[in-house]
Amino acid sequence: MHALIIADTDDEDIGCDVLCDLKNVSHMLDRVEEYTNLELNKMICKGESATAFAFLHLTSLDIGPDDVVFFYIASRGYLIDTSLLQQILPYAEFTHEPDVGANLHSVATVLKEKNPRLLIGIADICSSIVSMDEAPEYVVSLTQKGEEDDVDHEKIAANYRRLFEESTGSVLVCSASPGQCAAGDDDVGGFFTYCFLEAIDIVVQIYEMPTWKTIRGTTLYLMHLNDFLEDQVPYFEVNVSSLTPAK
Repeated sequence: MHALIIADTDDEDIGCDVLCDLKNVSHMLDRVEEYTNLELNKMICKGESATAFAFLHLTSLDIGPDDVVFFYIASRGYLIDTSLLQQILPYAEFTHEPDVGANLHSVATVLKEKNPRLLIGIADICSSIVSMDEAPEYVVSLTQKGEEDDVDHEKIAANYRRLFEESTGSVLVCSASPGQCAAGDDDVGGFFTYCFLEAIDIVVQIYEMPTWKTIRGTTLYLMHLNDFLEDQVPYFEVNVSSLTPAK
């Protein structure tokens, strides 16, 4: 499993939120490795290394047909008004490279063309709409959880395997729809990332046959419960099928 986390932790306004997201997502990936047979190749780009070119860590890899590819990005973001008809994933911009953004739609396209078994791309960034003149140059075409004693680790392991080892396709997510901003605070990090990771944690514990659509629905439900959906509605593109038939 190739995993890349890009977190603009040096941003003076959202850096603390982003650092919280980085730690939480990294911990989630460690749990995936613990509960599956996947060997984790985790790459973290933060601070000065969080740039548009960080995606080259993934796009330059030789990816096999049984590989899982995961990327997560937390930074500022935008959509160019002329791009709305062509793409839903926004552009990302970074503190240490203000003149160069990352076209996440192109990143996802490049990775899809490498034909991994499963591609998961998560962007917890704004989708504010700007004009071409305002945009930087862009680059890269390249429920209730139980107490610890009550946890069924065999069930959790089986569900992590179902989601990450026994699935094929792609999951692409942006934390805000076009024209919206992505919110967060210092306590939980990005509100979307908080609910998304909580959803995975809940689903692997309580569901018998979870899917990535289960993760999507639970994430939206948690955002609704916490009143996050009023100004920020995530976009999910889930095209995943199971490699194991339902019983």
